Formats: sequence, structure tokens, C-alpha cells
Amino acid sequence: MFRFLGMNAWLDKDTEGSGDYGGAYAKRKRAHEVNQELVQWIQRDRRRPFFAFLNYLDVHYAYGGPYGYPKPEWDHGTTIDEYDAGVKYADDSFGRLLHELERRGVGNTLVIITSDHGESLGEHGMNYHGISLYWNLIHVPLIISYPGHLSAGLRVATPVSNAAIPATVMSLLGGKGQKVFPDPALNVLWNSSKTGLQWPDPVSQLGQNSVINTQDRLVKGKIPTAADGDMESLVTSRWHLIIHQKSGEQLYDWTADPGESEDLINTSEGRATALKLKAQLQAATAH
Repeated sequence: MFRFLGMNAWLDKDTEGSGDYGGAYAKRKRAHEVNQELVQWIQRDRRRPFFAFLNYLDVHYAYGGPYGYPKPEWDHGTTIDEYDAGVKYADDSFGRLLHELERRGVGNTLVIITSDHGESLGEHGMNYHGISLYWNLIHVPLIISYPGHLSAGLRVATPVSNAAIPATVMSLLGGKGQKVFPDPALNVLWNSSKTGLQWPDPVSQLGQNSVINTQDRLVKGKIPTAADGDMESLVTSRWHLIIHQKSGEQLYDWTADPGESEDLINTSEGRATALKLKAQLQAATAH
């Protein structure tokens, strides 16, 4: 069985949300509704294997959980508070879903939690996403749970890409054909005893987008954004190289400076590192 849940959000009728934003974003399913649909669907035949994609939009703009979750009076931190409320609500809802799967005898399900992007909440003078490739926009969670197959509490420090998820699912479920996917399965990162294991450094690309939020137009010409040109980036175990089509390169040591407040591109080490990483990025994106 195969089903998407939450992807038809803009056709649904829930009008609860944070703020009077109206329009399509006001019409979406909440996490608890998505959970209910999944459980009802699975319950029809618990003996059959299933695949479900759940799209929780509660952490997406417009932010905030449903009624009953905090919505403070307006102040400078309201947007962040509403975002936090959406995160708390989504986290609570997902916890209840896992409990429900366990209660119904399908707790051995392979579960993957991730996101397609991060968010700017004022960092670098920006809001929203899809406008740049700073760390807060490309660094997303990746949590894999597979009871009886993966050890709980295992952490992998190697930067990876969501492009590795399809091959990882195939590998964990014993399937073949993993080589057709862009990145190898992640299993090798926690199963291999090899030292110096070579792993593809994650690449991000962002095409020029002249339609950006009003707030973000204020940084146009001051901070490189997709409003001005195409962007791409490469992340290694220490460095984050960002290349803008018109503005050139930026280089950050994300391990020491996760807020990316100090651009090292004009230091001697930065120039040498950027030259090497730029060649690596060009090789990785060559068609």
C-alpha cells in the first residue's frame, strides 16, 4: 500500500493558524488530522506492508500550532515564538503517532524524520526560506528509527544529504537497485569499521528567484540572495562554501561558527580552502 498524507493540504478546510494571514496557507491539515488518516488507513489491513509519506506543515509558514498552543501578544520575538509553537505541536503529534503505531502492533515500522529546508527567522537579515544557502537554511534533522534493526541513540557526525535517503531505505529493507540513486546508502556510516571512509560532501543549489518576501528585498545588494542570481554550496566536515553567481564566494567554518557570522574568504587559509572546494563543487555538479 502506498499513500501521501498532507500533500493535499491546500485543498483542505482547517482554518486554524497563527495570525490573520488568510489565503491558501490557512487551508491545511493539522498534524493530528494527518495522524488520524494514517492510522485509519493502516487499520484496514495491518498485515500488508505499507509506505506512507506524511507531510507535517505545522512548522511551515504561516507558523504556529492550533488553538491551545502559545500565541503571545505581538513583540519582536512573536515570529520565533510562533515557530517554536509549531515545532512543539508537530513534535507532540509525532510522539502520539509513534505510540499509536506501537499500540496497534506496527511499531516495527521503519520511520524517517527529515525536512526539505530550514528557515530564516531574522538571521543575516532574512526571513522565510528559498532565498539563500546559509547554514540555518540547509541544515535539517535526519532521524532514522527501525526497531530491531538499528541501535538506539547512535549519532553520525558526517554531513550527509537527503539524496541518500532512497538508497538507505532500499538497503535497510533488503532491496536491490540502490545504485540508481544519486547518493549511496547511509548504512555504511554506522556499519563500517573502516577509517578514512570517503563520503560525498553534500551539495545544495538554488536558482535565481526574483519573487521574494518584502522583508528580504531590504538585504538585496547587501547580502547575496537568490534574488540576484543562482547560488550553490558545498559542506564538508568543517567548511561551508557558498558561491553566488554574481557576488562570488563566502566561506564559513560551520563547526566553530554555526551562525556563520565570520566570512573567512579573505583570509589566507580561506582563499586556499575555497579554491580547493570550488574545484570539488564544480566536479560534483558537472553534467
